[in-house]
Amino acid sequence: MEGFDRICTGVAGLDSQLGGGVPRGTSILLIAESTNALYKFLDELAAFGVEQKEEVFWLELDRPWDLVRDSLETTLDGRQGKLTVLNAFQPHLGQASTNGDAIGMETIDPSDIEDVTTHRLSKVEKGNYRMVLTSLSSMLQTEPEDEVLDYVRQVVALGQDMGGLQIFTMVEDAHSAQTLAMFKHMCTAVFELGMERKGFGLYSYLKIEKLLGVPDAANLMLFDETDEGLRLENTKRVF
Repeated sequence: MEGFDRICTGVAGLDSQLGGGVPRGTSILLIAESTNALYKFLDELAAFGVEQKEEVFWLELDRPWDLVRDSLETTLDGRQGKLTVLNAFQPHLGQASTNGDAIGMETIDPSDIEDVTTHRLSKVEKGNYRMVLTSLSSMLQTEPEDEVLDYVRQVVALGQDMGGLQIFTMVEDAHSAQTLAMFKHMCTAVFELGMERKGFGLYSYLKIEKLLGVPDAANLMLFDETDEGLRLENTKRVF
């Protein structure tokens, strides 16, 4: 880790752009479609935490266990540590309880996510954990919006107190502008993964819309998607 007040994301190029990572206690709302780029970003973020011997929790609501396991196994290959998947995807079909030493999987009911999250985070070592939740859009399909907002508010507050790193994902087009604005306001950081056409080319980008605690953080970075993960450019583009 670079600096006592920062926590590295582990995503190549991003931490250098941010001067060593994001402030401890940051809760990132990542706006993105369910694409390979999104999952590679999340996989890299989780795998770096494993490598740093952090407690890493992955709450899965979006994909079957087999897909999650295969993706994480590839990214975690050769890294020492442990990642715990709390699997709330329905239906639960053909799942094993554990997968070797690197990934542990526990099946939980979607209605128990709030209790499970607060219980786990209350027991972690301060400043030594990260949590990935995919996705708030899936939660909002089955749970009332005000309850999901309350859940995110609690987790953001816990994160600020415990000094870890938390990331939630949402699909922009699945929600009203008002709903999106409320979640953006609640989180301490807002990132967006997207693709834009310029001339005859398509360009993949990561946009930082908001990052509390980092002056002049707002910028846009182009990236390439490789077998090893996302590779962000080193130049800063102000928008």
